[in-house]
Amino acid sequence: MEGGINKFIWAITVFMLGYYVQLSRFQRHQSSLDASQPEVYHYSALDDVRTRQLEGLLASAGSSNSLMEQMNWLRTVSHRDLPSVMQRLKEEGDTLFRNALEIHWADTDPEGAVEYVRHHLSDNVEFAALVLSRWAKKDPQAAIGGARKIGHTGLLEDFDRSSLCRHSREMILSDLRSAHSKPSFITGIFETLAQEDVSSAIEEVEALSSHAAKRQAIRGIGKALGRDDPIAGIEWAESFASSELRGDATRVVLSEWIAQDPAEAARVVAGLPKSVEAIPLYESLAKAWSEQEPGETVAWVLENTSGRTQTDVLTAAFADAKAPGEVVQLLLDHELTHTQGPLFEHLMAEWAAATPEDALGWSHELPEEVRGSALAGIMSAMAKTDPEAATEFLGQLPEGDSSLASVIRGISAGMGSAEPLSGLSMIDRHEGALSLEDFTRISAPLVDSLGNTAPDLAAEWMQHSGFLEEVRYTHVSRQTVKNLTTTWAGADLEAAENWVDGLSGTSREDALESMARFQLSIDPAEAFRWAAKLSEFQKRTNVMSNLFSDLPNTLDVPELLEESPLSASDKKHLQRDLRMHGHL
Repeated sequence: MEGGINKFIWAITVFMLGYYVQLSRFQRHQSSLDASQPEVYHYSALDDVRTRQLEGLLASAGSSNSLMEQMNWLRTVSHRDLPSVMQRLKEEGDTLFRNALEIHWADTDPEGAVEYVRHHLSDNVEFAALVLSRWAKKDPQAAIGGARKIGHTGLLEDFDRSSLCRHSREMILSDLRSAHSKPSFITGIFETLAQEDVSSAIEEVEALSSHAAKRQAIRGIGKALGRDDPIAGIEWAESFASSELRGDATRVVLSEWIAQDPAEAARVVAGLPKSVEAIPLYESLAKAWSEQEPGETVAWVLENTSGRTQTDVLTAAFADAKAPGEVVQLLLDHELTHTQGPLFEHLMAEWAAATPEDALGWSHELPEEVRGSALAGIMSAMAKTDPEAATEFLGQLPEGDSSLASVIRGISAGMGSAEPLSGLSMIDRHEGALSLEDFTRISAPLVDSLGNTAPDLAAEWMQHSGFLEEVRYTHVSRQTVKNLTTTWAGADLEAAENWVDGLSGTSREDALESMARFQLSIDPAEAFRWAAKLSEFQKRTNVMSNLFSDLPNTLDVPELLEESPLSASDKKHLQRDLRMHGHL
């Protein structure tokens, strides 16, 4: 009996040893398969118990305590199961639960979260940034290592840069020398470095291999110097041999200096070479300084600028003035109302928008030569809020009043897109008081506006008002006709074609050109038919050449040219022109 028992125990022992040997081989084989997979965080679905719990939580998402339930449940989930939960929440589209999961994962297992997003970065960039920024608050150096592992250095932008520089300065600089970081990150890091040790930061710039990165680093150092020591910043900027880098450094130092102390910065800005690059500095200086010393600002602008630059700088400085009436008086004191007419009108409109009675009353005291511009601005503001009062004021002006045209212009500008037909009717009533130039200049914007909603009425008004007459036809008229043709063709092509065919003279030529360009994207052959109607040879061939140049590469240009309704001489001229420009 005892021998039988011993044999049975021995058999069981041999069986178990064999089982464990086979199990060990299977586990090693499975591990080798797992190691060969490119995605480390690739797990099987949750077990049945976890799945039922998750489905219950998703079903209760609308209840008041569901978020607390979710957070409590997440604390029971192993880190190994988190990727499966994440995938399920993506499929369900449960954003709130997913956000809770991301925060929980970032705080409890940042290494695992980084490993996950490394293999799923395309749809997890925001999650990656969340993980790294929360991780950086606890362990900046480890977080930088995580960012490197992900291979997305732009995610470092959300970090506290002072903390990064303090914990991982050498690691960051090494990254910047070799990696392609976002420009704003490079700027921010070097701004932080310069605040702590400007000499060291300047030395590090030279170690950057990328020219673009070097420019961003210079910008960062310049921002720090511009705030802390602008004089030293200007001296540093002058040390660059490259005019490009010298200009970059100078502009950024001055931009920061201007924001801190525009009066002191004005002396250096005045000494800059007069160039297009300097205009933004003039504008930012004038805008910042005007809020403190408007009188000194105007004097500085007059001394250091001229022409269009002077207009742009003054407009930048005062267009948004909080006290437009005071600025208006300043312009009068410096006799700038003629050279700065648009700004003067704009300020009067701003003044009238706030206190129309004050602005209107003050305008009566103005010299005759500037009263018209003031009234144009005032009326444009009044026409927006009280068009009846504006037209009543117009009706009270005596016949032959020198301000009549300006008042009409102001009211029509105020009516704008809201009442274009009323504005055109007003012009009809006062046509005799307007010069040919004023008539076209004032009515054109209203025609454009009316054409957007009722192109047939706009065309009818142009016809009966004499807008299309050769004596009144200017470059402004031409653009208005082209605009209407294109707009109308888009809304009702047949009606627009009939209108164009009924025109004559210069307006017909302009409308034909616009119709041809409109048709090009719809039917190239039809576009050439319209262009062939142009009467003047040079314009006809120029338009045709431009149409052929804009054709898609898939179309057969020689065939289209041969089939176009052009004369033999026109085709020969076009062939020569197209060959010269490489289109044949």
